[in-house]
Amino acid sequence: MKRIVALFIVSLMVLSSVGCVNVFADDGIKVKINGVEQKYDVMPIIINGRTLVPMRGIYEALGAKITWIDATKTVVGSRDNKYIKLRIDSDSWYINGVEQETKLDVAPQIIKSRTMVPIRFIAESFGEKVEWDADTRTVEITSDYLNRVAVSDKLATLPSTFHRDIPREFEKSNKLGDWLYFEHENPMESVNMSVYGKSTEIFSPDEFINLASFSAKEKITENEFGKVEIVDVEGQDFKKAVRVTTHTVPEATNQHVLLYGNILKDRFKTGDHILMSFKTRLVDGGTMDMNGEKMQGKIWPCIQQPVSYRKTIWLTCYPDKEWQTMYVPAVMGENASDLAVRFGYCDAPQTVEVADFRIVNFGEEAPRDYLLPKFTGQSFSNDLSPDSSWRKDAEKRIEQIRKGDFKVVVKDEKGNPVKDAKVNFDMFESAFPFGSVFQTSTSDKYTKEWSKYFNMAVLETNMKWGYYEEHPETARKMLNTARNAGMIYLRDHVMIYERHMHTSTVRLIPDDVMDALVNGNREYVDKRTKEWIYRISDEFAGEFTEIDVSNELSLLQPPGTFKYIGTNNDVLYHSGGFYNIMGPEYYDNIYKWVKEVNPDSLMFYTDSTALVDPEQRKTIITPILDSLFKNEHKFEAIGVHGHSSAARIPMESHEERFNEYYEKYGALSSITEFNVNSGNENYDANFARDTLIICLANEHFNAFNLWGFKSSKTSSKCFMDANYNLKPAGKALIDVIYNKCYTHDAKAVTNEDGAATVRGFYGNYDVTVEANGKVKKAMVAFHKGYENVLEINIDDDKFNPVEEKEDKNPIVSENKDTNLPDGGEVILSHDDFLERVTGNTLTKYLSKDDAGLVTVKINEKPEKDTAVHLTFGSDYIGNKIKPGDVCMLTFKARLMSGGEEGVGYIKPYVQASKEKGYKKALFARTTFGTEWTTCYLPFVGIDGLTGAGVRFGGMAQTLEMKDFSLINYGTKVDLSVLPSTIME
Repeated sequence: MKRIVALFIVSLMVLSSVGCVNVFADDGIKVKINGVEQKYDVMPIIINGRTLVPMRGIYEALGAKITWIDATKTVVGSRDNKYIKLRIDSDSWYINGVEQETKLDVAPQIIKSRTMVPIRFIAESFGEKVEWDADTRTVEITSDYLNRVAVSDKLATLPSTFHRDIPREFEKSNKLGDWLYFEHENPMESVNMSVYGKSTEIFSPDEFINLASFSAKEKITENEFGKVEIVDVEGQDFKKAVRVTTHTVPEATNQHVLLYGNILKDRFKTGDHILMSFKTRLVDGGTMDMNGEKMQGKIWPCIQQPVSYRKTIWLTCYPDKEWQTMYVPAVMGENASDLAVRFGYCDAPQTVEVADFRIVNFGEEAPRDYLLPKFTGQSFSNDLSPDSSWRKDAEKRIEQIRKGDFKVVVKDEKGNPVKDAKVNFDMFESAFPFGSVFQTSTSDKYTKEWSKYFNMAVLETNMKWGYYEEHPETARKMLNTARNAGMIYLRDHVMIYERHMHTSTVRLIPDDVMDALVNGNREYVDKRTKEWIYRISDEFAGEFTEIDVSNELSLLQPPGTFKYIGTNNDVLYHSGGFYNIMGPEYYDNIYKWVKEVNPDSLMFYTDSTALVDPEQRKTIITPILDSLFKNEHKFEAIGVHGHSSAARIPMESHEERFNEYYEKYGALSSITEFNVNSGNENYDANFARDTLIICLANEHFNAFNLWGFKSSKTSSKCFMDANYNLKPAGKALIDVIYNKCYTHDAKAVTNEDGAATVRGFYGNYDVTVEANGKVKKAMVAFHKGYENVLEINIDDDKFNPVEEKEDKNPIVSENKDTNLPDGGEVILSHDDFLERVTGNTLTKYLSKDDAGLVTVKINEKPEKDTAVHLTFGSDYIGNKIKPGDVCMLTFKARLMSGGEEGVGYIKPYVQASKEKGYKKALFARTTFGTEWTTCYLPFVGIDGLTGAGVRFGGMAQTLEMKDFSLINYGTKVDLSVLPSTIME
């Protein structure tokens, strides 16, 4: 009797361990996928009538990638850009981060240390057909996907079947070495100073000329070594220059110097970022440069402390026979108010002219996106020339690193090799991540252009801690749009951003966390930080390819630094907190927590300055990397911010940096924020081209991301202008990626062993085989680190090509309006609308988020509706609408609060110029409710239309708007067929 009771208790314990009462392990159950019986190391189990199988076995058999997150007992299976998330002992499940309304019949469970999942659910969630044959006790899965996609342990898992509309026509051949090249002059003569932000001039060209003397106390223009004089200059944008003649080279460099004394006193603060610039040329004398190519002189500008002589600027500049502009950036030291220029530093007698000498002050915070330019007259652009020797070596390394041997073995139904089968390899996606910031999801044109060029996406603000907690929905919406456009790689930017906020009110670290950091509340900081990391990692579980764990620690100010901004005295903590207040060792926790819930993602530390200035890299970035590397949990890759102006270094130094990062830290490298804006587009193109080439030529380099690709009226990008026209840099980058480093239509014929091999760039391919009057077509992932062998039976039913639809790559647009006809020209887009929201003076009423949603908030009704009035001038409208053109102004709106009885009010118009009496083609009201309402305002063009506008001030209301568009159909559409919400 005791034995029976004991057995009964044991049985209950076994049953309770799996949370069910109907549990059966049945070695008689079979699983077949497309007729092929599956073998598992653990037998299937039936729980409550549902068959559970080992997780890894079923996912891999269906061609899905699996991510197991042990910290949260979560499993993510992904296939074809679809992410299915399950959690052990939970009946909830998610698709691409969205919880589904239906629940699982049986939850995934861990049984005997194996994760078991319901096979029907897994298969059906990926679109497969599942049937149960009771007679043979067989689960039969029919997969169309596996008839199109090659799945094998010899091949990588295909990330996506999506075929982007990539560039396929090029000016040059696909041969490495036949690069696009653009003639350019020295870019230092056209530096785009606007990219550096606001500055104040603290020393002027007039002062330099009027006070030029060999003594700071009295006017001395001649000494035993030479003389100084003021001369006229022709053919330049300045009229006067200081000419200094050195007929005798002094023994000491401080004996022939223009001295301006303590002139900078009270014109700066310690720590201010300044830029000294001047134009100079060698009139006579000098010495041959080190390359033996030209004569050059030497001058030595200096800023120092007048008592200790501690130097802030102390370096050599080399004028040659042509006028050149020198740029010398610096961070001002304490009391560094003494200014001088040494001319006795030369190696031989010389006559040098200097003009337009000025010093500007950018204040305590360095320009964020672009390093201040630095040029001292030494050789600048030789390494960008078409025949630079470094590029030949780089081309050889690209062949070795980015390409592999891909084999297709063709056999017949009896297993015999098929000779002389024709095999075509056509790459439709690169394995190399080439990406850009994805900034908006509201424009079809923007999304289409982004899809054409990029396979990796990063959001600029939407995933940052403070912003995400306030707007958690926008990141998912934007990423879904990017995924529908062909994104297969995703960067999370950024998990922990050390700054409290930008100079706007966007929080990077939430207020409560920032206060806890400042006040030393370690327990609260730990709790909130881990909760944040776990939250966003779970909501995007398995989706992040790369994660910027920490970012731009080099820009932090001393602990406790802050200032007040805005009308509400909002506090901006420059110091951030974790690194400076908690110490570098705190990042041991941060990296540990991030890795726990992102086991397959690459952990990045990212920072600026490293791309352009090797000295700043060694003195600023390296100490930070060393401090983080001491921790047990640390970065696995280093992201280099690639914002460049005219300041730069030779290309070979990038190779040195990537190798150093790998050899010293075991870290891969990526360019995470690339843009170049020197003011010379041809130079920008050559610089961008060669930067990408040198990156591809390094085996430790991982990915290349642009920091935005489309210019706007307020932001210049090197890739494309505001009208979606490629700039020279865009053409050069496209030629490298899609022409030189893509394998298009490579052909081979099978040998006696039935094998055909090509050497191609790693990526995703359409492989077509023709033999014995039959055709096979498969999508295959040929990636680095795999055998890359595809086996095809020419006689079976697998990989039979299907008839392709006319549009196999639709860009899914959330704002596509099916009520409007196709064929119209968008002359005023939502991007334009967003630019006007940014550039207007109505900031108290208008705001926008990164997803393109515009909020209008009017607390009190103004006297006139024009009080809140957004206008679009001739820059936007111009003369793009002719008399008789049929047009539609449309947008979506919803009322959040206010209005009248749940109805909001907007009054758009399109009008002629003042000379035409502001005659209006459209001047009408439209209303909307508390749900999203599409507003339609059709009209017919009249003579002289040059402007448009939207009046919001008709009532007290808070509303949201999106998808704003003005479309011109010309005369192809009749006005009567267009919908209208105009109030009569």
